[in-house]
Parts: sequence; structure tokens; C-alpha cells
Amino acid sequence: MAVYLSATALWVALLRQIPLHVAYPFVALAFFLVPLLGHWFLGEPLRWQSLFGAMVIVLGVWISVGLE
Repeated sequence: MAVYLSATALWVALLRQIPLHVAYPFVALAFFLVPLLGHWFLGEPLRWQSLFGAMVIVLGVWISVGLE
């Protein structure tokens, strides 16, 4: 509960500084980070499908935010 409360407070603070159309695509990066953290900390296997999907998500975030 404390982690959720902290994450919510950080999200609200972030949204005060950055427009939603820029900040929200980065939520999709959780689909990239969670499998990596699961592999590193819990020893879960990484499949090529997960890695390919993560690359597609990162590319989508890059395109939607317009990072150069």
C-alpha cells in the first residue's frame, strides 16, 4: 500500500511538470521493465517474444513522444 501511495504521489508531481501527452507513453515502459526485473530478481526466463515485444513498445514510445 505504501509503494502504491508513493507511486501515485510521484505520478501527480510528475504531471504537474510534464504534459500528459508526453508523460503517459512512458507508462508503457512497464511492459519492458517488469519482465527484465522478473528475470534479474526472480530468475524468470526471458523469451525472445518478450524481448521483441519490449523493443516494439520502446519504439512506439519513442515515436509517440518524438525523442530525437
